[in-house]
Amino acid sequence: IPNKKEGYKPTIDSIFKAKKNKIKKEIISQPSYEIFGLDDVNSKNVDLSLEEMINYYEKNYHKIKLESCDFENSIYETPKCPLNITKEVKNDVMINSRNNKVLNELSEESKSKIVIIYGKNHLDGIKKGMLTSGFIEVNSVVK
Repeated sequence: IPNKKEGYKPTIDSIFKAKKNKIKKEIISQPSYEIFGLDDVNSKNVDLSLEEMINYYEKNYHKIKLESCDFENSIYETPKCPLNITKEVKNDVMINSRNNKVLNELSEESKSKIVIIYGKNHLDGIKKGMLTSGFIEVNSVVK
């Protein structure tokens, strides 16, 4: 479950610590919102929750079936079960589905000035979606 201070990194780290999976190295915690002058009044989090990502995975791929080895550790320890997830599936769940959530929120937003703070791996997908939706690009910045 994400927390406001550290985001998803601790939870994702605990799930994907298997030695064969390199996803752990690709995830970093985001800076605190306060650094950007953001708070609950002037901003909103439009990322998918962990539960929404799990639901997305199960809807588009298959139901997650826990094995007995899944219960041998806490969620915060290295899993004993092997993880079998392709890079394409990982990207769809962790990048594309979350990009689509941002793009859906943007399509419903009425404010004229919006700042999107997201990780580097999301940039191309969000930018492409914004351009497809009618936003225009000026000086390599989508407005």
